[in-house]
Amino acid sequence: MRDDRIYGTALIAGTLLFLATAGLHPTGSQLLASPEAFASHAPRNVLAHSLALFGVWLTLFGVVGLVRRLGPRKPEVTAAFVAFALASAMVSVAAIVDGLVSTRFAADYVASDDEARRSAIKGFMRFCYYLASALSRYYVTAAAIAILLWSWAAWRMNFDRILPWLRAAIALVAPAAQLLSNRFARAPAAGSDFAPHDTDSCRKVLERLASEKYARGAIA
Repeated sequence: MRDDRIYGTALIAGTLLFLATAGLHPTGSQLLASPEAFASHAPRNVLAHSLALFGVWLTLFGVVGLVRRLGPRKPEVTAAFVAFALASAMVSVAAIVDGLVSTRFAADYVASDDEARRSAIKGFMRFCYYLASALSRYYVTAAAIAILLWSWAAWRMNFDRILPWLRAAIALVAPAAQLLSNRFARAPAAGSDFAPHDTDSCRKVLERLASEKYARGAIA
């Protein structure tokens, strides 16, 4: 039970860090507005994504406890963990690109008076946005698949009869939202906001993951 409490606390703490990231995350226009605005928002951008990276680690550690509880020898449980681990790696790269690399580009942008150089830098920032957005979408989809598989495993072992189906239904919301958003997606115009990307979808998936019965019971 003590181990369950440690894993559950880590899982919920990681989720809270993701929520903090969503709250602190500045937009691209805020970073590029002026040197003064950059000086104000850049530390917040780095902090937000640093918290996200720490949250990824805590969340991945937390799901290890869930895997142990459901049975790591079950193929569906192992497959879910592999999917979530890959998703964690991808979203970590997204956080590094969007939080650290883009911030360096933004620093060069606001320090330059050469319009050609500024335009080139903005192009690199747009690439960072596209890359981080794609990786975040991968994260949401892979995490949803992991939750579906864990829910199936929990139902099969009578871990709970109703909550696994509820979690599975909720896990389908994020990929469905992404499919619908793709219909209306368009490239950001020059000078438009580059962020946030899929923070809300990530937050919803992680909130559902943190509400696993095992995690809630661990801190009760």
